[in-house]
Amino acid sequence: MKNLLMFLLAFALIAAMPACTDSGETGTSGGGGGPITYTVTVIGGTADPAEAEEGDEVTLTPDEPDGNQQFDGWVVESGDVEIVDNKFTMPAEDVEIRAAFEQLYTVTVTGGTASVDVAASGEEVTLTPDEPGVNERFVGWVSINGDVEIVDNKFTMPAGNVEIEAIFEQLYTVTVTGGTADPSEAAEGEEVTLTAVAPGESYEFVEWMVLGGDVDIVDNKFDMPAGDVEVEAVFVFNGFLKITDPLFLEYCQQFDADGDGILSQSECEAVTEINIANEYTYQGPKTGSLAGIEQFTALTRIDCRYNNISALNVSNNPALVYLHCGGNNLMSLGVSNNTALTSLYCFLNNISSLDLEHNTELQILFCYDNNLSALDLSNNPALTRVYCYNNNITSMDVSNNPALINFDHDPEVTVTGWPR
Repeated sequence: MKNLLMFLLAFALIAAMPACTDSGETGTSGGGGGPITYTVTVIGGTADPAEAEEGDEVTLTPDEPDGNQQFDGWVVESGDVEIVDNKFTMPAEDVEIRAAFEQLYTVTVTGGTASVDVAASGEEVTLTPDEPGVNERFVGWVSINGDVEIVDNKFTMPAGNVEIEAIFEQLYTVTVTGGTADPSEAAEGEEVTLTAVAPGESYEFVEWMVLGGDVDIVDNKFDMPAGDVEVEAVFVFNGFLKITDPLFLEYCQQFDADGDGILSQSECEAVTEINIANEYTYQGPKTGSLAGIEQFTALTRIDCRYNNISALNVSNNPALVYLHCGGNNLMSLGVSNNTALTSLYCFLNNISSLDLEHNTELQILFCYDNNLSALDLSNNPALTRVYCYNNNITSMDVSNNPALINFDHDPEVTVTGWPR
């Protein structure tokens, strides 16, 4: 009887035990055979929830970093999970995760700023210098502490604190009269190049005059001292510089009174007559240009007949009384500034218009064999002789020319006020 009772008791205990499986799962189930939950162990952080069923979403939160540290991500110690944005889906097993932190190092900048105050080893840091002070410029960076190489204002953070200083240098000014300096502001020891700028084509550079600063100028260059510099370009007027035609240049050598090879302003102003005329049949060399004649401001007579001159500027010769430029290749001729002009010979050219409005003293005008289509003589009451044939003129009025004695024109021209 006793053995029977023992058997029945053992059977009842076995019947009351839950069924066993061979799945290998280590989770726990609720009473009555509920869902299985698995644990989440986090080192350096927390999980929400800390226990989860398979398929549940788990959110991770790292602990607050210590002093000079920053959170660097999660390391899965055990469990088949992929963590994205601090979240993962719970597998059918326990999970262990570790929060990774990395050491931060300080960046100290004097005379500028860094893109970050602290950075981890290997992180790129960008530097920005402060705005330079008056007469200063930024030169570069110097590393006071830390093994860094700064390129284009950037460096890679080492495993240690970094201290950097922005270097500025003092600039001094270069003042130039009669030229330019490159650069116009320079640091001590920097090379400065000077360029002389002549006030006109007839001015020749002679030398540099140092007005302020301890400099030695060689080949238009000097090394900047620790102070401002002032220099002046010295020029000399040389009328020969503006004369481009070799024959005219040779002719003007006679005006170099002191024979120093320079046609000075006073020597130019002493010239009253230019005569480089050729005979009509002369077949030798002919002058092609009178460029530079404007420097002879006291000229009263110019005779350049029978050359190959295609342009003639006499606007700067206001004292001119006599101008003979016949037998050239002139397309135009301006004599508005020559109000003292009494005789004008401009025949045998290609002049298409002739403005004589301001030449009230004009007495003789020879303008035949040109391309004139009109000729206004209403402001030239002193005219005595006019020769204007072989042009394209169709009508003329000489009513305002009471002194006119000789008037030669093409027969087909309609003339008012002639004959007398």
